Amino acid sequence: MKSSITKEISSFVDNAIGEQGMAPVSAGLTRIKNYVGILITLVILVIEAVFFTYAVMHGFPFYIAIVFMGFTFLLLALFLYSNRRIRKINFSNPKEEYSSDLQKVYGKKAVTEVMGTNLFGDSPVKLDAGELVVASLTPVYRFQMEFTGPSGVSAEKYTENTIIITNRRVMFITLALPGQGLLINGGSQDMWNDILKRNTIKEMASRAMETLKSGGTLDHFPNDYWASREMLEEVRYVKVVGPMKFASAGAVGFKIMNSKKLRYSLVDLDGLEVLINELHAVKKHVV
Repeated sequence: MKSSITKEISSFVDNAIGEQGMAPVSAGLTRIKNYVGILITLVILVIEAVFFTYAVMHGFPFYIAIVFMGFTFLLLALFLYSNRRIRKINFSNPKEEYSSDLQKVYGKKAVTEVMGTNLFGDSPVKLDAGELVVASLTPVYRFQMEFTGPSGVSAEKYTENTIIITNRRVMFITLALPGQGLLINGGSQDMWNDILKRNTIKEMASRAMETLKSGGTLDHFPNDYWASREMLEEVRYVKVVGPMKFASAGAVGFKIMNSKKLRYSLVDLDGLEVLINELHAVKKHVV
């Protein structure tokens, strides 16, 4: 019964947000907040101008007045710059928008940071000869967050939201919604989409798996990667129960041989049992 109610709520929220997900909503709300901030800042500037004009005429130090008003002008500039950044977001091409921001800081080529994993590089995601898709975990959200960028909009380094398991590999890929990989006003659009657009992402994952099975290819984001099953040393997982289940149903972690762990939050447990059973040769721990 509870599972049915959760699915109904999830479906309602998913449809209410719209096809583009949370990013355009977040951008719109942030712009409104910025406009309010601009209005308030302008009012403060007028008040400061009147007050300091009167104060300076009566002996108040002019440089102190300039410092106070300078901070207010700086705040106004930040609001204006944030809105300018948000207006320039290319929601129709999330990969291009993400890449343009990320490359300014991390360089044009992504870097394999975990030993034993391999970047897809410039090649599309596809199956090798004799490789078969087994299952997928989606949506997922990586616990390790690293981002950078100026006011209003910044880019996350890790965007993968789907784990695809084959008979040879575990693939960590990005199925992009608009705003994928961006933080708008400090809020991760990937995290919100994973929670609120889970049904849409699951449908995207299902189509992606069918594409791979039929011999097709998938586009991907710069930091998407894969690890061979032979390189998996350990799998840890936990299932969440109670009222927090809507936001996070559990977590799964992979330890790559002689390297660090990769940990992901699970919004849905579909596929977890298949993964656990499929990776029968890998040491497992229930947290």
